[in-house]
Parts: sequence; structure tokens; C-alpha cells
Amino acid sequence: MKLKDFFYNRYLILSPIFLLYAAVIIVKGRLLPVGDGFRYWNYANNLLNGYFGDPSLEPGFLWSGPGYPILLTLFRYFDTPILIPTLLNSVFVYLGALFFSLSLSSYLKYKYQIIISFLLIVLNPTLLIYSTYLYTEPLVFFLSSFLIYRIIYKDHTNRNNQIMTGVLCGYIILVKIIFAYVFLTFLLFLLIVFLIKREKIYKNYLYICLIAFVICIPYQINTYNLTNRIFYWGDSGGDLLYSISSPYQIDLGQWQEGNSEFLKETIKYKYGHLSPDLINSVNDLIFENRIKNHGLFLESLNGLNGIEKNDKLIKRAIKNIRQNKLTFIKNWILNTSRLFIGYPYSLYFKPPNTPIRMVYNIFISSLFFWSFLFAIFSIIRSFSMVKMEIKLATFIFLIYLGGTTLLATQSQRFLIPATPLMLFIISFTLNKSFKFIK
Repeated sequence: MKLKDFFYNRYLILSPIFLLYAAVIIVKGRLLPVGDGFRYWNYANNLLNGYFGDPSLEPGFLWSGPGYPILLTLFRYFDTPILIPTLLNSVFVYLGALFFSLSLSSYLKYKYQIIISFLLIVLNPTLLIYSTYLYTEPLVFFLSSFLIYRIIYKDHTNRNNQIMTGVLCGYIILVKIIFAYVFLTFLLFLLIVFLIKREKIYKNYLYICLIAFVICIPYQINTYNLTNRIFYWGDSGGDLLYSISSPYQIDLGQWQEGNSEFLKETIKYKYGHLSPDLINSVNDLIFENRIKNHGLFLESLNGLNGIEKNDKLIKRAIKNIRQNKLTFIKNWILNTSRLFIGYPYSLYFKPPNTPIRMVYNIFISSLFFWSFLFAIFSIIRSFSMVKMEIKLATFIFLIYLGGTTLLATQSQRFLIPATPLMLFIISFTLNKSFKFIK
């Protein structure tokens, strides 16, 4: 094969992404599931035994949706090494980059499609890190890219395309349950606009949203049988809302996680350039304040099941927000900064975390963030000239980003689902400004 043929075959030219991720996963991948991966692996086992959420209703019984565990059931059934399903992450990232490049094909020259697709990977240092775990981020990265591609390029007056995109949206909900609220908001928006304008495009996307929720009916039946509540998606929201509502400035509105075992990992992998004694001292101070400020309330939650605990956390979070509006606004600003810039954290840095990595990440993330804001303002300014499908895709992920800033953000991993859309909008705007015509 000639070098020119290799370059003009997007499937081949993007293959180094797959090879890089596969190599890193083989070298750095864990032999046992850790963190969220442990929960997904257990959920997959639950599905093989005929149920999903833990019938005991212990806190965390519905911490996440069944989308990823469904994918893991085959590996769980054959009890494969964790590295095998983890290697799927390299496929997901490759496919995400591939469909992202296809999304650009009507707007940029081929070489820019490929360059920007590689740039999408470079702008995601957290994606490489979390790809070495049994986590959902690589899968959601692919699903987001695929959704953008389908919205922009598929004719949704065609019923088959409506069904396929609806199924895709439904699966995205089952993988990341926050998208249930994203697509519900989108559905209500479409309904209002359709009733006003009566344009068929809104009706087509209403069908897509309805199909997405139809796909989720089996999961909703399962959650109703467990909780006796309609439209119940999980018991994780209260914890995140309570954290961002904290009236204590030392918390910075950050998700309150961490323990002594996690601290050992922090010292070993994340703060290797600092003295362990210094880290322990800072950690002790933060945990002492956490116990002093939150201990009594959190102790009152002991013995509650997951539904009751989640309800109590949401109730207290709403009370905190009402009584400390200014502090909540500060927490929201810091939370938004953690999502887009990766800073600040009260207890420890999330990946990337060495000093050089932090400087690089803050610089790149800031450039990415401000470019995205500029792109959004440019689209607003020339709103009537922008293709409707691009506006709808943008709106979906703006809802996601807005909702994510209102929940305590653990790290920039929560930005990963939106990065394909963000870079697409930036590229689209640059194309209009500098005429990188196809």
C-alpha cells in the first residue's frame, strides 16, 4: 500500500489511536477492578443472576445505570481477566475519533478532519488515564461522537433513522443516568417549540426522545419494583448535590470522598513529589473539619436504606442552598472550574496530577474552554445561518454541561461526554472564520 493510500484511508490513518490506547492499557491496566469498575463488575454478575439493583436497598444499590454492566455480562459469564474487557476501551476511543472525523467531513478538508480528530485525543489526558480502568468514560466518549454524527448526517424524516438514533439515546441514558434528565429536558423543549412553530424537525426529534425512553422501560420497571417510585433512576444524586451545597468554605463544594486506604494511593501515585508527612497533615486537617462540620448529620443517615438516605441528602442540600445562597454560587463557580479547568481541589488533585501535568492541563483546558465559549457566542450571533441539526446537538450537550455543574464534580472525567461536541463546535466556528473549506 502506498503512503498516500494510507493517509487517505481514515480507518487506517486513525488506527495509531487504537494501538496507543491498547498498548497503554496492556502496560498500565489493572488486574482487578477498582473504584467504579468494581461496582460495574458486580452489577454484571447481578444481571447474570437475574436482577440488577441490590434488593437489600443498601446505599449505592442503584448508584449507576445498567448500560455498561450489560456489556460486561459476557466477560463476567466466562470470568475473563479484567484486562480483556478493559481493552475494549481502546476500540471505543478509536471509534469515537473515527465518527468524530466523519462528523467534520462536510465542513473541513480531509487533512483537517484527521488533525482535529487526533487533537480531540490530545485534549483528553483524563480519557487515556481512565481508559486503563474498567470505567464508562471511553464508552460514553464513543457514544457521544456517534450521536453527533447521526444527528448531523442522518435524515431523521426516515423512520428507521429515528428508531436507530432513539435506541442510541436510550442506551446513553442507561450508561449515564444523568442523560435521562438531559433528554427529558430536551423533550420538553422540543414539545414547547413544536407547539409554537409546528415544524416537522422538532416532531422528528420528539419521536427520537420518546423511543429513547421506551428503551429504558425495562430498567424503569426494575427500579419501580425496587422502590415503588416512578421515574427513579438511581440513588447517587443526593450525595453529589449535598456536597456542592456545603456551606463550609474548606470543602470548596467538592465531592466528599476519600479514606485512609485511598490516601495511600494518593501518596504513592499522585503526590510523589511531596512529603508523605505533609500530605498526611493536610489530609488530617481536612478530615477533622469534615467530621466536625458534617459528622452529626452523616451519622443520622446510618441505618437508612439507599432511597431514604438519598432523600435526606437532597432535602438537606436544598436547605443548605436556601440558607447559604452566596456560598452555593461560589461552590458552583469552583465546581464549574473543576469540570472545565481541573482546578481547584480541597483534598487532592485528580488526574493529571504531577506539577508539570497540572500546568499543562490547566493551560490546555483553559484554551479549550475559552475557545468553546467563543464558538458558542459565534453561533448565537449567526444563529439563523447555522444548520438546525448542529443547534440541536449543541443544545443537548449544553443541557448536560449545565446539569453537571450543579452536581459536585469529582474530576474532569465528567467533561469527557461533551468534548466531541465542544471540539466540533470550535472547528465549525473556525471553518466559518478562516474558511478551511472542504
